[in-house]
Amino acid sequence: LYVRDYAGVVPGGAYLVLGNRATGSDDSTVFGLIDANRIKGKVLTE
Repeated sequence: LYVRDYAGVVPGGAYLVLGNRATGSDDSTVFGLIDANRIKGKVLTE
């Protein structure tokens, strides 16, 4: 999925990834939407 395919709603089976810093984060503004089958794990925090 790429930004050019984005119609304002994240489709099922895709994720919008958000960075935690205003600058210097790589997120969906760089990569576009991410297909669920490309996610290898999850982050756990306390």
